[in-house]
Amino acid sequence: MELRRFYIKPEDRVGDEITIRGEEFRHMTGVLRFRVGYQAIVCDGSGRDLYCHVVDIDKHRALLCVDREDVNEIELSYPLWLCMGNIKPDRLEMAVQKAVEIGVSDIVVFESTYTSEKGLRLDRIERIVLEACKQCGRATLPIVHPLCAFADMLDQLTLPAMIAYEKEDTVSMQKALQEHFSKECGLAVIIGSEGGFTKDEVALAEEKGCTSYSLGMRILRAETAAIVSLGNVVFYTEE
Repeated sequence: MELRRFYIKPEDRVGDEITIRGEEFRHMTGVLRFRVGYQAIVCDGSGRDLYCHVVDIDKHRALLCVDREDVNEIELSYPLWLCMGNIKPDRLEMAVQKAVEIGVSDIVVFESTYTSEKGLRLDRIERIVLEACKQCGRATLPIVHPLCAFADMLDQLTLPAMIAYEKEDTVSMQKALQEHFSKECGLAVIIGSEGGFTKDEVALAEEKGCTSYSLGMRILRAETAAIVSLGNVVFYTEE
């Protein structure tokens, strides 16, 4: 039987005892029909895979016991943020799903001059993140930040950042990575919505220390630009 993966908060582990509640409990018992004795992998945000077996189930929670734990080897060794202009929900969900598979640690959706979509279903995005983590075997759930304005997004950044700009004609992404990326600091990748960014927005980003870069001669859709950019970062950094 395939080992299923579940995610808990750190406080849901006490010693070798794990408690599964909420949506993960409903998925475990209502959809997957888990019973006492079934085995699972549980992740508590520590970056480790906890191999467990079910010892008790009632109407509200499942109790598991940790048999062993291993470091999850697929997590990136540095923080990688995707900061994405708000786009149509189906396209945003694709970008988020692939970003999680690639290895992002944080996702920030923002509104800027050219964004036409208003609002964000945070619960839906968090569900996409959870499902993508299970699919690719990650041990840590990326943080999904609340929807914010472009300027507020820049103020949230706690690590070096690069902004994709279609009018940048001298700095390729490869050059920008070579000159500005380090694993010790990590990286935030900023992608605009349809229409990209205004000159004033790029200027503001550069004032905040961001580096603008080009993704080449072809005009990419926003979700494609996000996937290509993040993929390039990981390709550049992973041996």
